[in-house]
Amino acid sequence: LETAPAGFTIKAAAEEYPQTAWHFSGFQQTGLYRNWPSIYQCRTEAQCSGCSDPRFRGWYAGAASGPKDVVIIIDTSGSMDSSGRMAAAIEAAQWTVNTLSATDFATVVAFSGTARVFGSTGALMPMTAANRQALKSYLGTLSANGATHMRDAFSAAFDVLARSTSVGTNTAGCNKLFLFLSDGAPTAGQEPEALIQERNGGRSYLNEDEEEKTLDHVRIFTYAFGSGAPSALMKRIACANSAIYRKISDDDKGELKSIMASYFVYLAAGIKDAGSSVPSATWTDQYEDGQGMGRMTGACSVAYDKTKDPVQLLAVICLGLPVATGQTLTGWSAAFMRAMTRRKECPIVSFSFKQLEALRAQASPDSMCVTLSPTPAPGEKNLRQRASASNSAPATTGAVAVSFAAASSALLGLLLW
Repeated sequence: LETAPAGFTIKAAAEEYPQTAWHFSGFQQTGLYRNWPSIYQCRTEAQCSGCSDPRFRGWYAGAASGPKDVVIIIDTSGSMDSSGRMAAAIEAAQWTVNTLSATDFATVVAFSGTARVFGSTGALMPMTAANRQALKSYLGTLSANGATHMRDAFSAAFDVLARSTSVGTNTAGCNKLFLFLSDGAPTAGQEPEALIQERNGGRSYLNEDEEEKTLDHVRIFTYAFGSGAPSALMKRIACANSAIYRKISDDDKGELKSIMASYFVYLAAGIKDAGSSVPSATWTDQYEDGQGMGRMTGACSVAYDKTKDPVQLLAVICLGLPVATGQTLTGWSAAFMRAMTRRKECPIVSFSFKQLEALRAQASPDSMCVTLSPTPAPGEKNLRQRASASNSAPATTGAVAVSFAAASSALLGLLLW
């Protein structure tokens, strides 16, 4: 508020540009939500699932990770009926839906003895407010019974992507993710790895110097939930498909929602040139202001912790603008249309093996893949040794190299142009 370079404090910006409304930010490590001018507000989970934490809101995740295609694959077999797993999985999936914005496309595949895709088209849907609510309502109807047909589930998920080829209608045409949750071993004959290899082609890199394939490769995040979850299988799937494996015990089921809904943090860390270029801004979906200011929009920019490799998400910083105020500005309609078009551009997400292992290590030591195979492929051994050495090295010290002033300056520039 007071210590940024002259002319860039929040107060100075508000005085110079009184047409702006809230200056609001969310912080990744703590979930702190800050806004200026300050207001008295008590928001709890009893009012809206996930809305009390900015990290699980569409404006935050959308600014951090850009447009994406997401398929949530959720196990509804009979074993999910024990230890409160089904309820925890439903809540986690609903929190994940909260992170999606109108530039994202998504659906749900629920599986037990069969695999069911939400919706009549069998394709991805744009995550408008209405479609997000429809997905959350559908998730709320799921119940646990039947077998565990994993192969059918992945086949259905890949079929969804195969049917989703019209950019702007049923696909963002950008980074693709499966978020796969299961608590039990696959039914005999339903082992999924051969099918995944056939349809996804394995991991998206060959060595640490080669940039990953991004737009046509599906990152498969896996969540092994409960005491009977097939941890080894789930870990192999994530490691072979350029993503993160997480193990969640029944005792920790309350953490499942925040773990599963944090998938976008890994995308944010891998965006090409993140943290090294001038901060850009992404305009949010329009929304109804909770303080009575009417329809609002806003420009959001990302701040990174540059002491890490890869750089990691530190905060999302936004300036809000009442739509009615924007409409009084010369050239508003054309400028806002350009902003809405620009935010659909696909970010390039790319990691080396070493960088992805660093992210896995931060998630959990169990998530790391360096020791998964006792016989690395040719040319991979030294890479794994370097990754292991990197992860055991002392943490980088020094101040976090991030400039909130630069981010705010970029936001102001976009608000004015």
